[in-house]
Amino acid sequence: MKKLFLYILILLSIIILQSCARTEDGEPGSTSDDTKSLIIGVWESENYVVSFGNDGFYSAYIADEFIDSGDYTQSKNIVSCQNSYFNRTTIYTVEEVSDDLLKVNIDYKDLYGNKKTKSISFTKVKKTPSTKNNTLSGKSYTFNAPYFGNITMSFNTYNSGIKSATKGSAKQYPLNFFYIYIGEKVYYQILENATIQVPSIGAWTNYNDVICWTIDIGTNGEIIHIDTIPL
Repeated sequence: MKKLFLYILILLSIIILQSCARTEDGEPGSTSDDTKSLIIGVWESENYVVSFGNDGFYSAYIADEFIDSGDYTQSKNIVSCQNSYFNRTTIYTVEEVSDDLLKVNIDYKDLYGNKKTKSISFTKVKKTPSTKNNTLSGKSYTFNAPYFGNITMSFNTYNSGIKSATKGSAKQYPLNFFYIYIGEKVYYQILENATIQVPSIGAWTNYNDVICWTIDIGTNGEIIHIDTIPL
């Protein structure tokens, strides 16, 4: 009888130890501190992308008319991202995370103030996370268009800029844009100015569409070429 009791105690100890080991390994549902280091990196799901840096800065493209960036904080499996430009907060609830997989539920407000929820599974890619001190900040790029003359994209800060033209009606209406820069790609969207009645001028006022460019940077740090990527 004593041998049977001892055997049961040993068996229970083994089961408890295995259960603890699975939790510490970060299986689904784990809220260990390992989650904080595991989310750092660049994650993609088809055209969508999210970046978490070890400096507490985040950038993301997670919906057709939604790009985002700002400082983030994390408490267990809840990641809170504050966008000061739009004064909005996006919440990522981590459902599962490993070295190459990130499953999250995302609660966010779109450009029109509507609350949205989305679930996405991301795969980690070998790209450098975005930072506030990105390569584009403070630079500009000029190209020519038949109806607008020289179009200049001025990246005035780490997340905003102005699109201007030298020809036609567009010359009178420089437009603000918001952007993120991740892994040699810039995602930007032209923002409607509620205080100015800008007439519809072809592609000049394609408000809220997220447009993606690959950016080639020269040896002196200048922008030398762009290519549009369909999203």
